[in-house]
Amino acid sequence: LSHLISQVPTTVHFKYYQDIVAGCSTQRQIVLAGNQIAAAGIKGDEEALDKARKALDRLQQRRTQSHLLSPNEYADAALQRISQLRNKAAKVMPFGIKKLDDLTGGGLYGGEYVILGARPGMGKSTIMRQWASQMGDQHTVLFAQAEMSRSQTIDRDLGAEIGMSPALIRRGNFSDKDMDLLIGACGDLAARGVHHYIDGAMTTQ
Repeated sequence: LSHLISQVPTTVHFKYYQDIVAGCSTQRQIVLAGNQIAAAGIKGDEEALDKARKALDRLQQRRTQSHLLSPNEYADAALQRISQLRNKAAKVMPFGIKKLDDLTGGGLYGGEYVILGARPGMGKSTIMRQWASQMGDQHTVLFAQAEMSRSQTIDRDLGAEIGMSPALIRRGNFSDKDMDLLIGACGDLAARGVHHYIDGAMTTQ
């Protein structure tokens, strides 16, 4: 138990991971501002300098924005938000799992970072794989993971497609019927917009 506690992140580590996410976000914003300035400079129009200044102003405003809001400031922010949402529905990508959608307010919203946490073996990766597969029918998805090898990932995906246990796929020696199903599943995977990033240290053939 002590080993598990030392390895699994808890709320005690929240600030540490929050700082990592905030740092990465700032880096992305700097790169984005740099790209916008470069694009304006290459285009060479009369508003290039103004566009560059606005890009830097937005970045500076984001970094210096206070987290402490007075009641009036908070009410103004609330009024601004409902005004923006009045005639514009928020874009959300549902998980397709009722309890998870209920917990997240309908699914994933643009710009949000959602951490799905649970004890090992509870099905976190399975849920995310199912959701990625579902979203891949309509969107381009990147599924990144570092806990399983390429072979293990493929076995699980193929098993999910045809309703076969990954353990049976791993054993091999398929019947002609199973082989036909597996070949068809490979075609389904190719047609779906899910890209996979598998940590090289974990990848085996």
